[in-house]
Amino acid sequence: TLQKIGRQEALERFHRWRKQHTFFLIGMGSLLGAGLMSIVTYVFIEKNPHLIERFIVDKTTRAFVGALSFENRKKVYFSLPEPNFPTLENLFYKAIEEAQEQHKRQQAKDAAIEHRLEEQGETADGQEAINSWNSTVCDTIDTAETNWLIMAKKAMREKLLEECKTLQNIDQKLDSLREIMPPSVELNLLVEEQLQEEMKKEGYIHSEILEKNRPQQHEETCDILTKILINSIAFFPGPMNELIVDLNSDGDSRLKLKAIDKLKELYTELSNEMQEYVLQTALTTTISSLESLPRFGSLSPYQLYVKAIDQGLIKPLRQDARISEDILTECKNIFLAVPPSVQARVLLKGILHPVSKLVNSITPMENVDDKENNKELETNIGERKNLDVHVVGGPVSQYHEEQRMDKKTLAKMEAQAEMVRDLLTAGGVVAVKLGQMLAEHPRMPNEYQRMLGSLREENDPMRIAQFWWNIPSAVKCQITDLGPLLGTGSVKQVHSAKFKDGTDFAVGILREGVEDEALSSISALETSKEIGPVATRLGRLVFGEFDLFQEGEALRDFAKTPIGTHALFRVVEVKHHSPRCLVEEIARGRSVASVLSEPRSKDEMERTKEILTEYHRAVFSAFVNDGIIHSDIHLGNAVKTDKGFVLFDVGQFERIGLPDTKALLWTLSAVSSEETMKILRNVAIAHLTSVCSLASSLLDTDDDDTLNAYVTADNADKPELMTKRLKRATTRHPLDESKIKKIKEEKLNEAFEEAIKPNKEGQIPEPKICYILFLRAAEKRGVEMPKGAFAVAKMIDCILSQQDQYLLYPVVDGCIETFLRQNMTWRETADILKKKFF
Repeated sequence: TLQKIGRQEALERFHRWRKQHTFFLIGMGSLLGAGLMSIVTYVFIEKNPHLIERFIVDKTTRAFVGALSFENRKKVYFSLPEPNFPTLENLFYKAIEEAQEQHKRQQAKDAAIEHRLEEQGETADGQEAINSWNSTVCDTIDTAETNWLIMAKKAMREKLLEECKTLQNIDQKLDSLREIMPPSVELNLLVEEQLQEEMKKEGYIHSEILEKNRPQQHEETCDILTKILINSIAFFPGPMNELIVDLNSDGDSRLKLKAIDKLKELYTELSNEMQEYVLQTALTTTISSLESLPRFGSLSPYQLYVKAIDQGLIKPLRQDARISEDILTECKNIFLAVPPSVQARVLLKGILHPVSKLVNSITPMENVDDKENNKELETNIGERKNLDVHVVGGPVSQYHEEQRMDKKTLAKMEAQAEMVRDLLTAGGVVAVKLGQMLAEHPRMPNEYQRMLGSLREENDPMRIAQFWWNIPSAVKCQITDLGPLLGTGSVKQVHSAKFKDGTDFAVGILREGVEDEALSSISALETSKEIGPVATRLGRLVFGEFDLFQEGEALRDFAKTPIGTHALFRVVEVKHHSPRCLVEEIARGRSVASVLSEPRSKDEMERTKEILTEYHRAVFSAFVNDGIIHSDIHLGNAVKTDKGFVLFDVGQFERIGLPDTKALLWTLSAVSSEETMKILRNVAIAHLTSVCSLASSLLDTDDDDTLNAYVTADNADKPELMTKRLKRATTRHPLDESKIKKIKEEKLNEAFEEAIKPNKEGQIPEPKICYILFLRAAEKRGVEMPKGAFAVAKMIDCILSQQDQYLLYPVVDGCIETFLRQNMTWRETADILKKKFF
């Protein structure tokens, strides 16, 4: 009984306690339940994170699809968080380092495998790196493509962008694009696309629209798969040129890697602009990172890169036997000295160039029956070359075989010239000016001289918004509407524009970053022992292009010359000129080059030829009568009108005095034929002696006997010593005028003999080559030639080439002969007659 009473009392006390602490017990139970649920949820999320992500994505996707308006869909899109992905550079670095460590732990390799890999140009550890790269790329792409958040965000963004393009108002389109897309290269391309459509539709873009759309300066992609693509290419540890070719080919991958197939799928989905951006960025990253990449076996990453250059750039040029190995080596040294971005641009052009692929695939020349290669070659080089050779069935005769081989040889020559032109164009203004300098080399093959001499700076144009924001504010505030593109080059870009006063002018500005790129290229070239001397002259040519104020001054000065005041020719009016901006009158009409290549009628063709002949006469007359050297006679810089030619972009023309003009004209006449080389030589040397000077470098010496013996000996093979000793003779211990004159005459005669020296076949070089050889030989001997000596050669070469191309009436010889007869002295006449008849 007592026990029952005790149990009842305990139970009653418990019930009383429970009633008193009801809320406490409920709270504790809730906390325990919540904790347990949290633990279960955490374990579930840890084991199945993709299911939670998919749940969120599905819910957001349903809300996105069910949204009734464009604005509501944008809100749903912004509610979905941005996906997060690991730093890709570190990922690939880690993969490469792991492959290297793995190989170090497995030093014992099969000798046969090692030998086979070395024969393939790879090392065993290099193959390990490729295998590691392959697995890393595959895993990374699979992870990204199976990420629900990444794919949903991408799909929503593409849907919104499609809707955005359907909006009618350009302001609404651009505002929505900037709202949907983060700052990126994709946003800049989309904005440019809309601005181009507006330009095409309306003809102009209002300045207020452009003011609201400032482009991003440092462009990066916002798409994770594109980032993977860029970094996969950049950190590929194998032959980069083969990877790039595989990505751009239609067939199967030659490297036989699963990762390349995946990358190719991503690459082909991109637009052409994005493909170019991907390859340029990836290759620039690779070149910039060569020194920091780990070494594999006997070949360092830099050595592998040089090997790719040999295959992609030098090998196609080596097909031309006229280009010596020394020149190719110098070209490679120049290429390796320029900034990584320029190297990447040129290398991509070389790897993907159609002529490069064709030349590499052509079978040996003696294979006459290779019809497919011949057909493909002739088609790609151009039907205008008339390369077709028709051989009726049966054995090919020796004559036909030689003819066919000549056609193939000609086609290859044209192919090399095309590739060199495009590579130099891709290299920017420094490469273009370097090409123009190489064109002056007397031993340069004719095909290359013509191509390099007429090389023009070409480039992809800046985007419209980018162009607008580079216009100086003082000019921009006067513009109401920006018009279409008129022209673009490596240095500047030109658009038409409407100004507040109702007038239309051409606005030209320097391309963004062109000065920094040129400066870094020239600085890099100056540090090279092999090509440092070239950089000084190259710098003068390049940096002279960057001052648009001087270009405006040249236009105004040229308008006052006999050429600009001629009844048939007019120079455009300059409205504004400052160092980075030039505003000038728009030259309306077809360029002279366009009219001559595609005339609308026979009368138009004949009339244009007549005016061009008069233009040549005016240019050369301005030289002989006024000392004006207009060396940039490019027909693309003149517009044909009913009254004549309208000239623009005349370049930096030179002025020289009458004595210099006489000296250069007598020299040109003296090298024009074998007969004039004998009868006019003394007169030409006498005029040059009066206007030439001795070089300024010096090497101090007090031994007058040694000096006098030296300056009368033939030391053409030691120009640097001769130059310095001549300086000592004329400065530290000045010689009398007669001795200085004698020195100059001796050196000029030595240079003349070297210039007209017959070649191995016993032939004297043609007049143009003789003239250039003479100038170079004289400078080599320490004689400084008159100002404009090289510019005159370029001017005459332009005139003569246009005369030959369009079958024009010759004017050069007549002008020279008339001028020299009018200015010839009795003593010169007597000397000429004496040489001619005695």
